[in-house]
Amino acid sequence: MKLSTNKNSCVTTAMPFVLSSNEYEPLLFKIAFNFGFDLKQIKELINLVSSLANVHHNRPERFSSFKICICRIMVHKCIFLISSELCNSSNRNPGINENRSFRCTSEYESQNQFGVQDIPLSFRSVFILSDKIGFNDTEIAEMLNLTPIEVKARFKKAKSLINHSIG
Repeated sequence: MKLSTNKNSCVTTAMPFVLSSNEYEPLLFKIAFNFGFDLKQIKELINLVSSLANVHHNRPERFSSFKICICRIMVHKCIFLISSELCNSSNRNPGINENRSFRCTSEYESQNQFGVQDIPLSFRSVFILSDKIGFNDTEIAEMLNLTPIEVKARFKKAKSLINHSIG
């Protein structure tokens, strides 16, 4: 928060500090792309996340950095959209099994490691943030409301599930 003082009064008020998310667009793009969204969806997500990030970052329970804040919002939006799609598909097809997964475009499949889209979201999120994006365990833990130990365990399980689907 920036502090603003009126010249005619002794009152100091807090004004929100607006941060630019433009420098984080490539990172946000990479996150959404690795979750399997197409270019149109990614642009919409980036616009939505950019507007939400300033609101969230100016709240008292701030994250350690704006980068963590904006990435957390993007990850949560991606997970929400994928979950919504899975729920909609199970409502259309009540016989679908519980281990269903969100399948992304063939463009994504050809450019990324086979099997990532087949693992559950809780493991996929950790795997993408660690292996594909390069965040450390502490940063991922803060984004996903986990402990670093839980992040390590989920990453290990994700690798195991991917290796199992490949082999």
